Amino acid sequence: MTAHSGQKMLVAMRADLGGAQVPLYAPVRVHPDVDCLWGVTLLRGNGRFVAPVSPVVRADGQCFIDARCRVDGEQACRYLVMREVATFDCELGMVPAKDLDAIYGATSWERCEVSTAPGLYYVVGRDARDREDCLMGPFLQHVAALARVDEARDLVSRRDVVPAHVNYGVARFDGDTAGAPRAMLGARARRRDDLGVVADAASSSGRRDAGDAHVRGR
Repeated sequence: MTAHSGQKMLVAMRADLGGAQVPLYAPVRVHPDVDCLWGVTLLRGNGRFVAPVSPVVRADGQCFIDARCRVDGEQACRYLVMREVATFDCELGMVPAKDLDAIYGATSWERCEVSTAPGLYYVVGRDARDREDCLMGPFLQHVAALARVDEARDLVSRRDVVPAHVNYGVARFDGDTAGAPRAMLGARARRRDDLGVVADAASSSGRRDAGDAHVRGR
């Protein structure tokens, strides 16, 4: 994802996006004198596994560890080191985390970046010609739209005998709010360029994309 200047990077776990509460994490900048980390909890799907002592790898201003998870056996994976900073509650909105001491690790395919840029966010579906339908929204927060992607895909799959979309995601509208698209299932956006794609959250097969979320230039 191409981060906006001055915007804090947040991370959500793909396995949490369909739930009523979505924990949000921020990357940890480990002190330069720390060469190893103890007690890192690896987040894999809905499982949590404590990693052994691991050297810290620094890249692009972030910290990673290389560790083996019981899910993978002997396969070593690289995990971004994070702390939980908040929880997005679908009813209450953003709730600050109570415990900032715990350290977590997540692989690139288990996590997706959450945008904190201002704007209106929509759940969108794309057809084979790369045309976009605004399905749900607008939402004031990116994570709120991400949490509804599975629901939108399920509603469309029950409505259409032949699915109209090949993948689903979230897009941000940056224009005048008076002209913002009115999203109803099946409603077409005014113009495709009105929506800058923020995250490809899921595919038509129901599997979440492996890549990180990204911002497409307008």
